[in-house]
Amino acid sequence: MIHHPIVLGTKVVILLILIVVLIILHGVLPPDQFRIAVYACIGVFLLSLVAIWTAFFVMLANPNSRLSRGMVLQTPAQDTTGDREQQRLASLVGAEGVAETNLRPSGIGVFGDEYVDVLSGRGFIDKGATIVVESVTGKVVKVKEIRNS
Repeated sequence: MIHHPIVLGTKVVILLILIVVLIILHGVLPPDQFRIAVYACIGVFLLSLVAIWTAFFVMLANPNSRLSRGMVLQTPAQDTTGDREQQRLASLVGAEGVAETNLRPSGIGVFGDEYVDVLSGRGFIDKGATIVVESVTGKVVKVKEIRNS
C-alpha cells in the first residue's frame, strides 16, 4: 500500500508519542496496569489511524470542501522561466554560429557569446563548422551547416 506523506508522517508522530508515553509508564506502573496501558495505546493508535484515513478520504471525495481547498493548489503555477527560455531560443532562428562540438546529431553551438544545445537536422556536422538555426520547437534547436563554396 502506498502512503501519502501527510498520512504516513501523522501516523509516525502519533506512534512515537505513544512509545514515549509507554517508556515513561514502564518504570512507574505495576505489570498488570502497564499491560492495560499498552492495550490503551494500541487502541488509541488504531482509532487515530481510522480518523486519519477517514479525513484523508473525505478530502479526496470532496475536493471543493474548505479543508481540501486549503491543501490543494487551485490555479496552475506560472512558469515564466520556461516562457523566457523559449522566447530566447525562438529569437535565434536564422542566427549563424559555430559548432562548438561535433554534432552527431546533437551537440553544442555557439551563437555570439551564447552556448546552446543544438540538433543537426541533416547528418553529422564537424566541430568548428559554421551553422545556422533552421527552427526551434520547444527547447529543440535544429541547425544546418553552411557550406562555404
